[in-house]
Amino acid sequence: MQLSRSSPRQMRRARLLIGATLILAGCVTTTGSVATDPTTAICASFRPITWSSRDTDETIKQVKAHNSVYLAICPRR
Repeated sequence: MQLSRSSPRQMRRARLLIGATLILAGCVTTTGSVATDPTTAICASFRPITWSSRDTDETIKQVKAHNSVYLAICPRR
């Protein structure tokens, strides 16, 4: 069995078909997400960080900055 080579026209059609399929796939709407508010998902995913006495001052500074942002977004209940 011998495979025939595709003509340039067939190749263009195949590329257009693949391109259209990829573009349409990007237009799909997803449903059924649990969190409608992005803040809810963020607060469920992240927690404040603790540091060790062995951490450097710079690390502790960065941890405190992270924790202050977390508390600003996710106030304690």
